[in-house]
Amino acid sequence: MKQKSNEIKRLFQFMGKHRTLLNVSRFLSGISALFIMCPFLCVYFAARDLVSIFAGKPIDTGSLVKWGVAALVLELVGLLLYFIALLCSHVVAFHTEKNLKMAALKALSKMPMGYFDVNPSGKLRKIIDENSFQTETFIAHQLPDLVGAQVTMIASVILMLVFDLRIGIPLILLYGIGFFLQGALMGKESREFMMQYQDSLEKMNHEAVEYVRGISVVKVFGQTVRSFSKFNATINDYRKQALAYTMSCRKGMVAFNSVINSNYLVLVPAAIIIALVSDNLIGFMQSFLFYLIFSPACAVMLNKIMYMTSYKMQAEEAMRRIDTILTATPQPEQTILKQQIKMMWSLRE
Repeated sequence: MKQKSNEIKRLFQFMGKHRTLLNVSRFLSGISALFIMCPFLCVYFAARDLVSIFAGKPIDTGSLVKWGVAALVLELVGLLLYFIALLCSHVVAFHTEKNLKMAALKALSKMPMGYFDVNPSGKLRKIIDENSFQTETFIAHQLPDLVGAQVTMIASVILMLVFDLRIGIPLILLYGIGFFLQGALMGKESREFMMQYQDSLEKMNHEAVEYVRGISVVKVFGQTVRSFSKFNATINDYRKQALAYTMSCRKGMVAFNSVINSNYLVLVPAAIIIALVSDNLIGFMQSFLFYLIFSPACAVMLNKIMYMTSYKMQAEEAMRRIDTILTATPQPEQTILKQQIKMMWSLRE
């Protein structure tokens, strides 16, 4: 766990003076999440007023309009805050991506020619371009969304406990199981598959660049089939790794989606049991409406956290690979030349 947090901290070092702007973005994203939750409450209050007709109360159309307008205004405010949050995070992300690329290119400029024999251009291009882009996506979208999802989760737990403990606690336990399955899905095995997947992607990029660059020479010497077979082998290796990674997530994803989308399997039996023993059926129906309206939003929130965790893993792996360039020890060309001369003299002797 320490290594993972160090990779994210390492990424934050390239934000420079824009790191404060990222904190502003995360704060606004958390506030926007609360505003975006409020329309669900407005819909609940409107539905509660409709249910009150079973108690003999007339429908107050003015109240329904009031809750509808309130839902619209709160949603628009939430979306505006979210837009500003993403605007701030994108500024930070673009500057961070630029700083990463500049630092990587500066490090490469100090490397001897032998370094590029071991690390060909296709591999380096993939490390610098695609991995820096992955960190940009993580900072621009996933970091603000993660704060929003965390705020939504905390607020959801509080609301589910406030309206009716008898229904709220079983739902919280259900989502707790989903959260546990999500953690198991994004464990050590998944990270190892991610590393293997990125390795095969780098090899495929390298072979693609080498194949295109040397295609004229390959045709002259009649080595088209042999050259293409090597390129094809790297494509098949990439396909194998991508398929293996996908299949490794199959059981976990099925279990996770089955749990978080089975909220009505908890709600309906609980509602029937409580309704049979309840002294205030109308009051219970009003509380039950809240869970019918709000529980699907909790499932969406858990799905969001899972995908953000996946993006976080990709950003960590991307930063680790960029660091292989940034932390490489440059060896002066003169030192290499001296070593070659000494080797030649030793062979003569």
